[in-house]
Amino acid sequence: MFVEVTPIAIENVYYKFYVILAVLNLCNAVVIWIFYPETKRLSLEELDFYFARTYGANLGRVRARADVESEMKVEDARMGKA
Repeated sequence: MFVEVTPIAIENVYYKFYVILAVLNLCNAVVIWIFYPETKRLSLEELDFYFARTYGANLGRVRARADVESEMKVEDARMGKA
């Protein structure tokens, strides 16, 4: 749809179309910044646990997450991180 609208918009509003796109991109960036969770430096197990806990999934891997979490706490304590 965007490809179909672009030539018509450029014909009718000229450079203002680029301003409209810039504003929409800025709005998208703000929404992503506010509502998307930070997932940097998390393991796949931690991500699985986060999303399952957040969205209420009751998966077998998530139930096993308690075991993984306790192992992680033991490992962190052993390495002096906690």
